[in-house]
Amino acid sequence: MPWQKAVLILEVNYDIHTGGAFFEEEEGPSEGKLLEEFFRMMAAPYRFFSIRTPAEMGVLISRYPAKYVHISAHGIVDQPTGKLGIEFPFNMKHIVYEMGQEDDLVETVEELELHRLYRYLKNRVVFASACMLGKEQFAREFVEKSQCELFIGANYRAYWYDLAVFSQLFYTSIFRENKNALQAVKRAKRQYPRLFRGKHFIEVWKPKIKKPAKKTQSQ
Repeated sequence: MPWQKAVLILEVNYDIHTGGAFFEEEEGPSEGKLLEEFFRMMAAPYRFFSIRTPAEMGVLISRYPAKYVHISAHGIVDQPTGKLGIEFPFNMKHIVYEMGQEDDLVETVEELELHRLYRYLKNRVVFASACMLGKEQFAREFVEKSQCELFIGANYRAYWYDLAVFSQLFYTSIFRENKNALQAVKRAKRQYPRLFRGKHFIEVWKPKIKKPAKKTQSQ
């Protein structure tokens, strides 16, 4: 199945007073809405959804075969274990959402077999606009299990407006300069410090290439 050159924006909605699912609108500052307006200005293909649960994330990723998946959320650390993950609004005890760990999902809203999500992420580019998810302890397992083309994330705590500026530089290279994802993120990393004197806070991860086993010569 060919992957459409488009962006699927999934923004986790933390407004506990809102009900329902697949929110299209929310009040207050929104990185997803900012990106949505930016893509409209570029006439770039995209879909935007405001979500509340891991299950919604899974459904939308499987339903929309966009090449680029942009996740806007809070990154959290599970204090007892030190594991990194995505925070959802019903994670009142800050239970970590970790790919492949179904036991953690039982503590959120509904149970979801996340390993089924990996096959939908294969060969896709995932941009996690969230604190700390670019660290190796989260990113390495994510890319190896999902076999996504690239995983892009911040390696420390970051503000959404910093990540929004960086992502706009990244997506401009994709849609206006026809760069591939790796070229685009390298270009954005060069441009961001020059324009805003920011730090190199973005890490890029890709699956390790497995070398074919050497054939042994028969005696």
